[in-house]
Amino acid sequence: MNESRLFILVIMSIIFSGCFSSTPVKSSSSAFFSPRATGTIVKEDEFKKGGTLAILPFKAGVNAVASQQLDRVALMIVKGMIDYLSEQKTPFTVLTTEDQGRPQLVIEGYVDDFSPSGKMSRVVLRNKKTTLSVSGQMVITGTRDRLLVFQHTKSMPDPKKDGFDVAYQTGQDLGRFIIDALQ
Repeated sequence: MNESRLFILVIMSIIFSGCFSSTPVKSSSSAFFSPRATGTIVKEDEFKKGGTLAILPFKAGVNAVASQQLDRVALMIVKGMIDYLSEQKTPFTVLTTEDQGRPQLVIEGYVDDFSPSGKMSRVVLRNKKTTLSVSGQMVITGTRDRLLVFQHTKSMPDPKKDGFDVAYQTGQDLGRFIIDALQ
C-alpha cells in the first residue's frame, strides 16, 4: 500500500512540476526573472549605463569542494560569459586577459554546488546528470556597490558530457541573463 502511494506521489510531482515551470517575467520592480537564471537588478540606472567589465573566475562556494576540476569549471563559466557578451551589442566592454585597463565593473561569483556524474554514480545511484549551481553579483570596483545579483542551476542529462560543457553553457546563460536584464 505504501509503495502505491509513493508511486502516485512521484507521478503527481512530475506532472505538477511541468505545469508550474517558470516563464520569463519582467516586472516593474527591481526583480528580474529568466527561464535560465534568476536575479535582481539592484541599481538599474547604473547597471544600464554599462562600462568596462571584468569577469573574475568563480570561487568554490559552501557546498562545493575546491579542486583543480572546479577551478577549470569556473574558468569555463567565465569563458562562456565572455564569449556571449562579446558577441552581443551591449553597453559593456568586456576586458580579457590581453586587455589593459582598469575595469569599472566586476562580476564575481561562487560555484555553490558541482555534482558531476561519475561512472560509479551512474551505475549505482543511476544519477545521469551533471549539475552546476552558481551565484554571484556585478559590483562597481571602487565602491563595491552591487548593481546586479544572480543565481543559476543547470543540469546536463547526457552522462557522456563532462562538467565543462555544462559550465560553458552556464556562462552563456548568465551572459544571456545580463543581456535580457538590460531590456
